[in-house]
Amino acid sequence: LDDPGRFNPTVVTYGSRALPWDKIDTALKTFEKMPPG
Repeated sequence: LDDPGRFNPTVVTYGSRALPWDKIDTALKTFEKMPPG
C-alpha cells in the first residue's frame, strides 16, 4: 500500500497462520481461517 494509513482493518483472517513477529491487534475479532458467510 502506498498509504497504509488509509487502511483500517476490522478483522483478522487466517489468524492461525500468524508468525511470532507479526503483531496482531488484540482488539480485532480474529478468525483462525475465513469467517463464515
